[in-house]
Amino acid sequence: MNNPDTTSKQQLHEGLVKSEEQNLASEPSSLVNDSTPVPYSAYSAWLSAVVFFSVCFIISWGTGVADAVFFHPTTTSFSSSDTSFFVFTAASFATVILGYWIIWPIGTVTYNRQWGWHCVIFGVLDGLAESQLFLCIWSLVEMLSLPRWCTGLITFFIQGGFKANWDQNYWNLRVAPAHNIEEWNKWKILFVHVPNVFVTFSYFITYGNAKIYCATQTVAVVGSTCAMRFPSPWSKYKNPPLNEQVELY
Repeated sequence: MNNPDTTSKQQLHEGLVKSEEQNLASEPSSLVNDSTPVPYSAYSAWLSAVVFFSVCFIISWGTGVADAVFFHPTTTSFSSSDTSFFVFTAASFATVILGYWIIWPIGTVTYNRQWGWHCVIFGVLDGLAESQLFLCIWSLVEMLSLPRWCTGLITFFIQGGFKANWDQNYWNLRVAPAHNIEEWNKWKILFVHVPNVFVTFSYFITYGNAKIYCATQTVAVVGSTCAMRFPSPWSKYKNPPLNEQVELY
C-alpha cells in the first residue's frame, strides 16, 4: 500500500514539472532561442514614423512653430555686419556634420541594408518633425514668461527626458532597424549628441532663429539615417538574430 504522504509529494512534484514545461513553452521565441530573427517590418516602421511626423507637424501648426520655421524671415535677429552670428551658424552646422556624418557612422552597422534616396527623404521628415516638436516644447515653456536662460534650461530637461524615453520605448522598437554597436553608445552620447544639443540649442537661445535651428537638426538626422541605411518601406529586410548582432567593434 502506498503511503498517502509519498503519493501527495509525487503528485505535487509532477504538477510543478508540468507547470514549468508549460511556462517554458509559452515564453517568446527570442528568449528561448536567440538564433531566431528579430521581427522587423520596414513597411510598419514607415507607418509608425509617419504617424509621429504627422502629430509633430500638427502640433507645430497649432502652436505657431510651423509659421516661424517655414515663413518667418531669418533676418530679424541679426544684422549683416554681425560676424558672431555667421561664426555661430557655421559652428552649429560644423558640429552636426562632424558628429552625425563622420563620428556617428563609426559606431553604426548596416547589416547589408542598401543606401537609397529614401534614406534622405526619411531623414528630412524626421529631422523637421523632431526639431519642430522641440520648438513646440520651447514655445509652451515660454508662456511662463521666465527669463530666456530659464526657459532654455526647463526645455532642455523636458526634451531630454522625452527623447530618451521615446527612443527606448517606441522609436528603437517600432521604427529604427538594428544599427548600434553597443560599446559605441556612450561615445555617441559624449561626442555626438551632447555637442549637438550644447551648440545648436545655445545658438537658438541666443538668436531665436527657428529656421536655421531646424536646418541643423535635419542635417544631423539625414546623416544618421544615411549612415544606418534606413530601409525603404518596400524593403524585405529583417533584423538579424540576436546572437549575430554586433555588440563590440
